[in-house]
Amino acid sequence: MRSLVTYRRRHTTSLIALTTLVLMAHEGTAQDAAGTQKSLAGCQTTRLGYRSRSIRESPQSSGESNVATIQEINHKIPKKARAEAITAEKARLAKKIDEAALHYRRAILIDPQFVAARNNLAFLFQESDPESAVSQLEEAVKIDPHSALLFRNLTIAYARSNRYEEAERAARTTVDLDRTGALAPLMLLGFALVDRQKLTDEALQCFERARDEYPVADLLAARVLMGQGKLARARAELRTYLCGPEPKHSGVAKNWLELIDRHEEKKAALLLP
Repeated sequence: MRSLVTYRRRHTTSLIALTTLVLMAHEGTAQDAAGTQKSLAGCQTTRLGYRSRSIRESPQSSGESNVATIQEINHKIPKKARAEAITAEKARLAKKIDEAALHYRRAILIDPQFVAARNNLAFLFQESDPESAVSQLEEAVKIDPHSALLFRNLTIAYARSNRYEEAERAARTTVDLDRTGALAPLMLLGFALVDRQKLTDEALQCFERARDEYPVADLLAARVLMGQGKLARARAELRTYLCGPEPKHSGVAKNWLELIDRHEEKKAALLLP
């Protein structure tokens, strides 16, 4: 089984991308404080599946990520902080990232309790400075420890920073806090377990429960089963994935099928007289 373990480790980075890329495909949009369809309130991101927080005193419910917490309902955002955040989002949409970060920082200086600004600033940092993203989100969850969305984004930020033990803890908190039945938290927990080489039944169950919404869960379930030595089941999961709608990572799945076949051929050869 050593060859299988080695192969899995070589593809850890690829699997990070597989798991996190798929999350953003299922994100919706909500209305921002002005009532227009902008990404200020519920934006989709290009890589991590972050969603920005609504710049509102009391967020409009719009699915999983806009379920209001007590902090959001009770905290009144100062007008100057809100204006800075809106300016920041306009700059982000214009791809003026440095300008956007500057205005989000100003919003936070005016109102350190402005968790939406901290979350959205973390989104800006996700590629260039993952540790700064972690720092902003760690402060955000101290302010609002009941937000599943913040903990979900913190999980992703930890994973981006290769802090997998913290990612697992944050993922478990996300699952505990979520009250919507969303499957993204389960995917993140499964991912955090796999990246810590915890190829357990718990990780497998996360992917099995999420497969109807996230087809890539079949591929990740196969990875767990390979680690458990259950190669027949792993092969079945890989074939299910390949037969699914537009398997974007078919190359990885086919390589794993070939690896399983070679392993079983060698095992059979040892049994020959």
